[in-house]
Formats: sequence, C-alpha cells, structure tokens
Amino acid sequence: MSTSDGDRSKDAIAIYQGLLDLMGRAITHRDFDAYSAYVALPHYIETEGSALMIETRDQLSAVFNDICDRLARIDIDGLTRHCLSATFTAPDQITGTHITWQVTRSNAIQESYKVHSVLTRGAGIWQVASGTYTGDTDTLPCSMSRSLREVGARPVPTRQHPCTGQPGPSSGPKASDR
Repeated sequence: MSTSDGDRSKDAIAIYQGLLDLMGRAITHRDFDAYSAYVALPHYIETEGSALMIETRDQLSAVFNDICDRLARIDIDGLTRHCLSATFTAPDQITGTHITWQVTRSNAIQESYKVHSVLTRGAGIWQVASGTYTGDTDTLPCSMSRSLREVGARPVPTRQHPCTGQPGPSSGPKASDR
C-alpha cells in the first residue's frame, strides 16, 4: 500500500470502485453467492427514516432476491455505480460515498441515489459492512428497507454504527446533499 495521502486516497477509491463493480455484476447475473461474499454480516442498512441490521444469510438472500425481482419488474438492465469519494479510516476500513443509477434496457436512467458505505477487510477480503442510502421513499433502497422488515431484520437506532460503535453512516450524506 502506498504511503502518501494521495496514493492512499487513490487506493481507497480503487478498492471501493472494485467492490461496487463486483457486487453490481453479481446483482446483474442474480448470483447471490458472489454477492454475499462481499457483504459483511451483521450488515447495517439505513434509509430515509429507518435503520435495520441484517444478521443472517437468509435475511440477506431474501433482500437480494427482492432487489433482483424489483429490478426485473421495472425493466432495469443494470446498475451503474460510481465511487465519488473514499478514504481509509483505519488500515482495514474505508469510508466512502457512491452514486447508483438504475439503467433500463433502452439506456434511460430510471432512478438514482447516493450511498455512504463503510467497507471492512477481514481475512484479506473487502466487504461492505454498512450503507446509508439517500433517496426518495419509492426508490430501491426504501423498498429494500421494507423487505428487510418483512424478513425480520432487527431495527436499530441510527447515528451510531452498531458494528464499530463509531458514529454511524448517518453522519455521512444528508438529504440536502442529494
């Protein structure tokens, strides 16, 4: 790993974007095993008005299937995701923000939203530990939140990341940042 701040920032962005690309391909190909390899459990999710904890692989699978089903219903061919910023907050932790565009088969953008994520590395693998999603209440993230509640994901307080005990992802982008 490079030692200069500029190189470390580039490294963080490259890792974050690489993870976005891997997870996006897994969603496009409806490959839960590939997707789940890059999601840390427990996994903290925050959307407008709710925060939930995915604690089991079954919960993650239910949400993954719901995401894929929703994308298919609204004719989404893929997700275009772009890392806007990323920084190392510890040797094995990256905090960053990306934007997601849902693109239809005719290349129209269906919806977009920003996500503030915390990535952690364990056993040499980078995984998403948490995500705070900003967007309107009818976007994919809010639908995901509803699905999580249906499969028994545990509601948790916002403002403190339950895995790290640090200020949570809600200290990231606010609705006014959209």
